[in-house]
Amino acid sequence: MNGYFPEGSDHSIMIHVMDVDFDYLDLMKLEVVDGRNFSKDYGTDSTAYLINETLAKQLNWNNPVGKYIRRDGKHKVIGVVKDFYFSSLHNKIAPLLITIKPWDNYYYLSLKINPENKKETIQNIEGAWDMFIGDEPCNYFFLDTEIQENYESEQQTAQAFIWLAVISIIIACLGLYGQAAYSAEQRTKEIGIRKIMEASSQDILSVLSGNFAKIIVIANLIAWPVSWYFMDKWLQTFAFHIDFAWWMFVAALGLSLIITAATIFSQAIKAARGNPVDALKYE
Repeated sequence: MNGYFPEGSDHSIMIHVMDVDFDYLDLMKLEVVDGRNFSKDYGTDSTAYLINETLAKQLNWNNPVGKYIRRDGKHKVIGVVKDFYFSSLHNKIAPLLITIKPWDNYYYLSLKINPENKKETIQNIEGAWDMFIGDEPCNYFFLDTEIQENYESEQQTAQAFIWLAVISIIIACLGLYGQAAYSAEQRTKEIGIRKIMEASSQDILSVLSGNFAKIIVIANLIAWPVSWYFMDKWLQTFAFHIDFAWWMFVAALGLSLIITAATIFSQAIKAARGNPVDALKYE
């Protein structure tokens, strides 16, 4: 990040700088939304600048192409690049200035390779490297892997939450099953009378699950604001993130009710198939 003087201002501003060659934007599929890309057909492009949309907005430049930015001389803006993330997604897109750098000053060489011939291609690259730059080791990395590693902690956190959720659901189901068995035993005579009155298995299931459904609904109503608060706080750490939709909470409630019904279903079937005479004799 360096200090630059935009046209019409005597005060410098700090701007992120990216040094590239003539083919970089095409390689990375970066879109020029105003003006043009760097071209070898223009000798003056070696001192020209590209800026991103964020920088144009910060400078209040409605027509940035043709304006100048000063740093060790005047540099003409020839184009505006559509905003893209060049740092962590935890940060907002910052003002960016893109310049053409002489060949001997590059820090990275970006290549696009065919994944089907990855091993052979890397061997060829290493061979060419040793031929032209033999005194330095050829250290390389894959951009997609590098990006993935930057968010490894988030992935590990998400995986941990998934396992905790699975364990919690299993424990809750075991508790529900035990509670349903106890409830069925306590209401043996009631179920027997209902069966004599020709109650169906679905009616028995409704009897056993009614109270549980109320508890599930109340638990969800308590959990919704709590989960929304903490998830919203976590998402706010990302400059680019999704928003919570109301249907997510309704879906969670529906899933909870389905799991509850499935858990106590076996107890309901057992009670429904029982002999009502034996149920009436139950003490």
